[in-house]
Amino acid sequence: MTLSTNLISGLSSGFDWRSMIDQLIAIEHKPVDLVNNQISEYQSRLSQWQSFSTMLLSLNTASKVLSDPEKFHVYTSSMSTNSSTLSGSDLLSISTADTASPGTYTVKVETLAASQKLSSNSFSSQTEVLGSGYEGDIVINGRVLSISGADSLMDVAYNINRLNAGSDSTRVTASIVKYATNDYRLILTSEETGAAGISLLNGDSAGLVQKFGWKDNQAAQIKTPITNGVQSGYFAGDNVSIQSLLGLAVGEASTGTLSIDGTAVTINLAADSLNDIREAINAAMVLAGKGNQVQAAVVPDNSGGRTGYRLQIEGTQSFVDEKNILNTLGILDHTSASVTGKVSGNSMTANGALITSQTLLSEVDGYISYTAGDQIRMTGAGTNGELVDFTFEITASTRVSDLLSAIETRYASEPGDAIAYVTSDGKIRVDDVSGSENLSVTLIDQLT
Repeated sequence: MTLSTNLISGLSSGFDWRSMIDQLIAIEHKPVDLVNNQISEYQSRLSQWQSFSTMLLSLNTASKVLSDPEKFHVYTSSMSTNSSTLSGSDLLSISTADTASPGTYTVKVETLAASQKLSSNSFSSQTEVLGSGYEGDIVINGRVLSISGADSLMDVAYNINRLNAGSDSTRVTASIVKYATNDYRLILTSEETGAAGISLLNGDSAGLVQKFGWKDNQAAQIKTPITNGVQSGYFAGDNVSIQSLLGLAVGEASTGTLSIDGTAVTINLAADSLNDIREAINAAMVLAGKGNQVQAAVVPDNSGGRTGYRLQIEGTQSFVDEKNILNTLGILDHTSASVTGKVSGNSMTANGALITSQTLLSEVDGYISYTAGDQIRMTGAGTNGELVDFTFEITASTRVSDLLSAIETRYASEPGDAIAYVTSDGKIRVDDVSGSENLSVTLIDQLT
């Protein structure tokens, strides 16, 4: 094999001419290397000056804030509490603005939000049937309670508690409290704390919410107002009839007295969906020349992770209900009864026992002896403010329950507005549950 020696410099002469040439080239390139090194140095210096210029601009921008004296008013807030179980943020929240003044403040929490409780009127028995006067539907937090005339107070309580189950539970429990002999109350308790409380709406014209005494009989008010308008309650669908959506036994239909902004509107809960009701309202307003002033729309409500709808009416807050239709829709509502009471002084029978509703009037301590023609005169004012002046006739068989019935009849402007009963300590009490605060009761014996 032959080995080429062409690339081995100085092999024959002994002189390394290639190294010499490389060195000559390096010497010749030296000025270029110096220039490149200077370029790198100048670029580094330029980069540093540019960075410095950026920082100067940032400082200039930040310093402009100092020209506003209010920018010096920067405060932070902190909270502490003397409770071993609650922190300050569990009770309230605070924030500061640039107008805040430094200081330390003490907030005393008197009470925490409580669960709403509503008591019914007095019932003489918890097991006797309520009768046909208590047939109808009540909408409790969006779910319907259907009551039949064969139900007792215990049945109603049981069925209310049955609604408090499942993913759409009412979060309302029912219990019966015995205040005295023949004095039972159905108590509703919300499992949620806060202002929302318990939503109780009539599902039909029977008006059971008022008959039970949970709401007053005063004029209905707007339940959920918006700016110059209202919103209805929540409904799971917009193309299904209200009766079907809620499960109402009867779907009430207006006959001409239901009005919105003074204009009659026909609504049939048995057949109409939210969209149908919207069209009925808008058609009535157009016909009345108010199409541009009062308008209804169905709006989505996706709050709480659920998909639903509400009827929204804009342009008026003037409504007249019929058969509780607007109440069922959650547009109008009544307030929970504000109870004011009048209590008798005497609580004993002549034998030293506590008075009950079954006590004969002739046995009440201080009633010396019954004589035919004895009377009790009732005076004062009823729940509607009108004067009461009535003479109650006493017989040998007249019981306290008879007197209680007469009091309720004479002083209540509407059934259920005033309730009379015997307390657990034997005293006669008359409550005004209408919210009117007009009740004034005076009983004067007129004995022969």
